[in-house]
Amino acid sequence: MKTRPLIVLTVISGTVLSSLAVAQDVRMDPNYGSTDLSAGFLPDPQLVEVAIGGELDAGNADSSCYGYISDAPDYRLDYQAAGWGLGIYTSSELDTTILINTPDGEWVCNDDNYNLANLNAGYYFDDPQSGEYNIWVGAYFEEDVFGDAVLAITESPEDNWQIDLSPNFSSNIFSLRVLNNGNEVQTGLATLVTDNMVITNEALVAQGDQWIIENPQNGASLVASITATDETAGLALLTVNGIEGSPINLSYDFPETGRNIALGLAQENRQGVLQSIVETDQGISQIRHTALADDGEYGAALLNNCGEMIGISQHSSPVLSNRLRPDQDFAFSANLDSIRTFLTSNNVDYYEAFDVCLSEAELLALAEDKIREQEAILIDLFEEQEILEEERLRLQEATEELLAEQEALAAENQARLEELQAREAELEASQEAIAQAEAEQLELQERQEQLEQEAQEREEALAEAARQQEVDARNRMYQWSGFGIVVIALFGFVVMQVRKRRRSQDEAEKNIQQVKQQSQEIEEQLQKASAEFPDIVLLGKDEQGAESRLKINGNALIRSENGQLIGRSAQHADYVLNIETVSRKHLRVMVRDHKIYVEDLQSANGTAINGSVLSPGQQYELNAGDSLKVGLVTYQVNLLEKQE
Repeated sequence: MKTRPLIVLTVISGTVLSSLAVAQDVRMDPNYGSTDLSAGFLPDPQLVEVAIGGELDAGNADSSCYGYISDAPDYRLDYQAAGWGLGIYTSSELDTTILINTPDGEWVCNDDNYNLANLNAGYYFDDPQSGEYNIWVGAYFEEDVFGDAVLAITESPEDNWQIDLSPNFSSNIFSLRVLNNGNEVQTGLATLVTDNMVITNEALVAQGDQWIIENPQNGASLVASITATDETAGLALLTVNGIEGSPINLSYDFPETGRNIALGLAQENRQGVLQSIVETDQGISQIRHTALADDGEYGAALLNNCGEMIGISQHSSPVLSNRLRPDQDFAFSANLDSIRTFLTSNNVDYYEAFDVCLSEAELLALAEDKIREQEAILIDLFEEQEILEEERLRLQEATEELLAEQEALAAENQARLEELQAREAELEASQEAIAQAEAEQLELQERQEQLEQEAQEREEALAEAARQQEVDARNRMYQWSGFGIVVIALFGFVVMQVRKRRRSQDEAEKNIQQVKQQSQEIEEQLQKASAEFPDIVLLGKDEQGAESRLKINGNALIRSENGQLIGRSAQHADYVLNIETVSRKHLRVMVRDHKIYVEDLQSANGTAINGSVLSPGQQYELNAGDSLKVGLVTYQVNLLEKQE
């Protein structure tokens, strides 16, 4: 991981710098050339191969710029702005720095642009100026100086920058050396049209008797031989065994005049405009354009804005010593029809584009239409995404509420089930006790009836005996007087036994009544345990507008003997309102005869129903729709009926 001074953080953000020292001279010729571009240029990006850095420490020019740069600019851009953004960045396997002098003389510097890989540098102008941009491509580390990089100029925003770049020259353009008697007399360019064959200008190859193709892919120099020439059309076809590359495509049709064209060179294509079609004395049509060839560029292919070949540069005006001279104001090239005819007549299987090449304006219009279409799609997607997100959040909240209610209901049902099971056990025990008491009562009743029958029989026997004694008494009154006393005593004993048995029977009946009363109480408790009452929901706001909500379980409330408490203390209250104006034990809520009553428990801030303050210790009826003020918070009373 690289390290740097803390001040480099301002460099990363692309901060505008102060004037640099005179070591960076914008007037010096750039190391790797220059170009003129207007807004909407194609191809985009424009690419230039450079060697990064130099001997100067960028920190010596300004402490906020870090790296090593050269004294002269590496590249110069003259840009005509028209509402597009402008990006300048690098593509390299090394860590780069980029330094730019803008048209108004200001400096910007960037080290790492986080839209790029390998710590490459880049800067984007949202509203670029028209004028001259001088660009230095530096090396962050001194040991990386003179390493390879590609400088990219684009109008795409940073998030659309291409990361892996290659120079914009084609791998099908090669250098051509023309020798005469072993001496080099001319250099130019040749373009690969099919395997092992290149096309170039006839006047160029006519300057010598030996032709050497240099392959930039592997650095090899390959000897070429002439396969065919057409002096009238200005075309020559050379065979080169062992050449590598991809053959160029011929354009599907010829562009209209006024279109942008380019001269296909070994490094950076030279831009120009197609001026007109002219007829030669030999009846051959030629292309007149402004992409001028220089020394060493003769025989170059003329390309449309899609990189397809539409012509071959022609030079038929040698100067003294037979050397071809550079173009001046205009250049001429063999046209597309001549090239097709020449290749076809020599049985060359060339490659041709499948469709019409659109102009820059047409491509720009298509791109703008595509951008508008994509923007509309994105807007629709964003709106749909917002709707879906809102629906997802709503469903999530509803799901959470349902889960919470289900959990509370499950806990409540479990508690009710356990309570009912306990009540059922108590009822079963009570029923067994009642059955046992009834069996004992029946047994006592039978015993009582038996005793009464025995007593009756004894009374009848005693009565009979008494009558008999009364008959005999007349005769033997004195004799039987003692026996009468015994009989009377025995009768008294029997009567006492009967009374005693009646007292036992009364006690048994009393016990049976007590058992029945206990059973009735148990049944009442079971009915109370299974009673239901709507939940009470209190909805309110405090004086600051904060919402407050309290839900009272109606079933739990109706089963409570003494009601339930509302207050601020979790240790004292069944329902807690964590509000300062609420007392620890504020009020009691209860249900009697299916009506709700509340009682203020001598709270500090009082309780009121519909504005009427409650007297502490007294019970007041509370109905749905009433306003209940607890402390300083007023609630609306709502009843939630149970759903079957």
